[in-house]
Formats: sequence, C-alpha cells, structure tokens
Amino acid sequence: MGTGSRKVIWAPSAHADLDEALARRTDAANLLEEILDAAASLSTLSERGRLVPELDDAITREIFVHDFRLMYEVSRNHVHVVALMYGARDFETWRQERERR
Repeated sequence: MGTGSRKVIWAPSAHADLDEALARRTDAANLLEEILDAAASLSTLSERGRLVPELDDAITREIFVHDFRLMYEVSRNHVHVVALMYGARDFETWRQERERR
C-alpha cells in the first residue's frame, strides 16, 4: 500500500459519468455521498483496488461502490479518478461510447 496521502482529482469525463449515473437513480443523494467517500478514501488507500481486467495496463485500478466501478490511476502525489461505470455494462461498448463523446 502507498504511504502518505495523495490528492484525489476527478477528470471532467469522470464528473460527467457521475452526473449521468446520478440522474437515473432515486437514491442519488445517498449514492453521491458513498461514491465521493470512496473516492476520498483513495487518498490514503490508493493501491487497494484491483487492476481493471479489460485493460492491458498496470496503471488503471478500480473499486466497486454498489453496482458501479470507480476507475482511477495512481501517481506519486495524486489519484486521478478517470471513470465511473455501471458494473453490468459491457466494457467495450461503454468505452466506444465514451470515446465518441
């Protein structure tokens, strides 16, 4: 596990993912709080997530918050939240749609 504390930074695309996810939920306020808490916890527990299995890299990790995959990358001083995806979605379809944005 990493030592110290890292700043958690949300990519604009991850913010858009979050907004989209919350727009479809009746429990949006609770879900928002849980997702933000999980992301904030990455400042000290940044390496706890698993590597994203669909990606062929050793950089992008993910943790699950209910039925969502919170994807992030860890650097020396920062954690970059790069995406939030509904866990039941097909990853390749989601990635293609996201690249078209």
